[in-house]
Amino acid sequence: MSHGERGFRGSEEALSIGFPPSTHHFFWAWYLRRV
Repeated sequence: MSHGERGFRGSEEALSIGFPPSTHHFFWAWYLRRV
């Protein structure tokens, strides 16, 4: 499944764009629980 990889790359893109840390934290919480 490339969905997890896609989400991970999206997270890196969000960081480069300057997304709020809260969003990044939420993503990692969901990602770690999913894996």
